Amino acid sequence: MNSIIPNGNAKCELLSKQHVTDEYILQCVVNNHEQVKLALVISNNDIMLLDSVSNAAPTCLKGHQKTITDIKFSHEDPHMLFSSSLDGRIFIWDTRSKNDPVQTFYDDTDTILKPLSCFDFNLNENYVCAGTELVREDAFLIFWDRRTSKNLGGYWNCHFDDITQVQFHPTHNTGMASSSVDGLINVFDLMGCSEEDALLSTLNIGSSVIRFSWCKENLCCTTGNEEFQLWSVNEPSPYLSATRDELSQLSQYKADYLIDSFMVENSLYVASGSNQGVVYLYSAETKKLQLSCELQNGHSDVVRSIFYSEKGKFIATGGEDGVVSLWSHF
Repeated sequence: MNSIIPNGNAKCELLSKQHVTDEYILQCVVNNHEQVKLALVISNNDIMLLDSVSNAAPTCLKGHQKTITDIKFSHEDPHMLFSSSLDGRIFIWDTRSKNDPVQTFYDDTDTILKPLSCFDFNLNENYVCAGTELVREDAFLIFWDRRTSKNLGGYWNCHFDDITQVQFHPTHNTGMASSSVDGLINVFDLMGCSEEDALLSTLNIGSSVIRFSWCKENLCCTTGNEEFQLWSVNEPSPYLSATRDELSQLSQYKADYLIDSFMVENSLYVASGSNQGVVYLYSAETKKLQLSCELQNGHSDVVRSIFYSEKGKFIATGGEDGVVSLWSHF
């Protein structure tokens, strides 16, 4: 298969970098539209919007009262941006306006708002699901109908610690998975009439799951002990795994932490970073990881987020130095 990333220790071209804040950039996402926009989660609980092709001043969306935990652009409307927070709310913003959110989701069935640690929406964006931190002795998956903002109830028996991520299946409208500090990734078909019926399989990762993503019909994740794992949902153990130390052996510099994994067309890549801001990309096309590219001179501190733009054909990175950098599509 032809890879757009060159084999070997290549350096990817830095297209631009911009210092946009004195705060940390915690997350960076890009819309899928001709007019490419970036949305950044800032450590002061603001959302910053940037135009990738102009020097227009950034704009900020303010509304969340506590840490923003997740952010995503709509697949269908490039101007609609979703965000979740530990303040217990999911907001939908119209990025063309600085006004208040156009829609809000929350769960106040226990009189207090449950702290939302992550969220996602399904393929046709009719339904939204959020995961919570531990509330007393339960961690919840909560569902809403986006068309009416109605709370549809939730699941509360599938995880027993903070839920770290929720991801709907990229091609199956009722498929979903969730991960947790409890070390489990649960796979669901929401056509099931109950939580028990909906649960298809459970992957025991062996360590807290920091984040995961679908890659075709498989699942990949990064763990609290700095390990990358790639799983088939029907197998009892991962068929590819690599620790941070093993990744360090593939590059000339030490990999101090794992950042994330992402798909480029049909190929899976894993990103790690150094405390000096260098990002290493590894190809996961075979049963072992191979160093494919280094992203240098874009950051001077820890890189918190990496995102591949399908429409723009570039990689965006954001870090603790308050810099957002754009990189060529290899």
